[in-house]
Amino acid sequence: MATALTAHPARTIVASILDLKGAPAFAEEPMLSNAPYAAMRDKVFLVAETVAALFDQSPAELTSAPGLSQLQTGFQQILAELNAFISNKNAGHIANASNYVEQQILSLLWAFGPKIDTLSPETVVRLFQQQAEFSRQTIAEVSAQRDALGITLTDLKIAAEAQQSKFDALSERVAQERAEAAAAVAKLDQQFAQNESARLTV
Repeated sequence: MATALTAHPARTIVASILDLKGAPAFAEEPMLSNAPYAAMRDKVFLVAETVAALFDQSPAELTSAPGLSQLQTGFQQILAELNAFISNKNAGHIANASNYVEQQILSLLWAFGPKIDTLSPETVVRLFQQQAEFSRQTIAEVSAQRDALGITLTDLKIAAEAQQSKFDALSERVAQERAEAAAAVAKLDQQFAQNESARLTV
């Protein structure tokens, strides 16, 4: 039973979706500042985890081949949307993936047979723990990025202030040298005038 279902193309696509779960894009903007999109992301991956468990636990003899084929089509669309999001960070792809889950995947879970609702309590707990851990890691990464950004901004401010100090010192030095040069030129002009006056009076 497990061999037949774990080798099904739909199971392979579900595995590909779960492989994307750790992609940095899902822990960055716009996921960070938009709770609805983050909830849609969590739903997609949690349902994928659940379906993977159903593939692993359901007797092949009780499953529906046409139903699994429709699931395969739905998950192909979800995988395409997730890859598109990773590519362009357009959160609309997350919304599309969530809609596919709502409209196609959840309505097709009957394909796993009459015992569809009998996932073991341990499996249910494990799935929600995994999703909670994913959310915790995302929050930790956000905090780390925020702290790193704060350090970077502080360093940039210090560097800018140092550059400003150097510029001010350079400007003051240039002004002083210009003043000294002007004084030297004035002195030369005065000396030249005195020499010229003395030459004319001789």
